[in-house]
Amino acid sequence: MRPVTKTKCKWATALAAVIAAAASAGCTSGHKPSAADKAGGSSVPTVLRLASVDWSGHHNAPLLRQFADQVAKLSDGRLQVRVVFNVGWPAADHEQQIVRDVRSGRYDLGWIGAAAGTS
Repeated sequence: MRPVTKTKCKWATALAAVIAAAASAGCTSGHKPSAADKAGGSSVPTVLRLASVDWSGHHNAPLLRQFADQVAKLSDGRLQVRVVFNVGWPAADHEQQIVRDVRSGRYDLGWIGAAAGTS
C-alpha cells in the first residue's frame, strides 16, 4: 500500500467540502429537474461555480481544472465544478471579494491564497 501524501489529503479534504456543499445546495435548490432517475432525483448534474482571482493561464489553473475533472469523475458526472477565472481582479481586495461572493451565494466555492484569510 502506498503512503498517503499531503497532496492527496488536501484533495480528499477539498472533495469532501465540495460534496458537502453540493448536498447542501441540492437540498435548498428551487430548481425543478427536467428528468428524474428511478429514485426521483434529478438526472441533470449539479454544477458548482468556483471563483478564482487567477487567470486561465496562471500556474494554478491546471490544478483547478484537475480538481473539476476529479469531482466529475468521482461523482460519475452528477457533480460538476465550473471554474470562473479573473474574479475580482484588479481590485486590491480581490481575494476578500471572493470570500464575500461565496458568502452571499454568488459563487458556490472560492479559491484564494492562504494569506488572504489573515486580513
